[in-house]
Amino acid sequence: MSRRPAPMGEYEERRNARIRQLREQREGPMRRRRRVQPLLLVVWIAGSIALLGVLLVFGFNVVFAPRVMAWVEQNPGAIEHGLVEDFVQWYRPEVLADAPASDEQRRVTVTVEQGATDTSIGELLFDQGLIGSEIAFQYAVISAGREGTLAAG
Repeated sequence: MSRRPAPMGEYEERRNARIRQLREQREGPMRRRRRVQPLLLVVWIAGSIALLGVLLVFGFNVVFAPRVMAWVEQNPGAIEHGLVEDFVQWYRPEVLADAPASDEQRRVTVTVEQGATDTSIGELLFDQGLIGSEIAFQYAVISAGREGTLAAG
């Protein structure tokens, strides 16, 4: 209680000094933040794009492509569609390669039942070891324009 109030001029000087100090503290980081913010934004966008790219490549190669190939193997007739054919030629070109199953030359007799489809003939030839891929056989039949016209015998 014995404290005497400071003269008005001294009080205002201390108050103004404190206000200036608080403003400097408040404005200092904001200036730095404004300078760094565009850089952080660019780095964040680039990182997001890179992460998205990695996820797309990983998801395509691990999830999507094997499922499409499994579907093509179950439905070899789908190879006649240009997009499916292009996908198979890009993802697994060896599937459509026109190469013999083996270098061995031997005589093999295969009996194709009456009413057999191109797909069942391909399965039969693959089981006998005469072709390397059922899909390649189906692709060759479609490319030759003989789909549905193979004769039994």
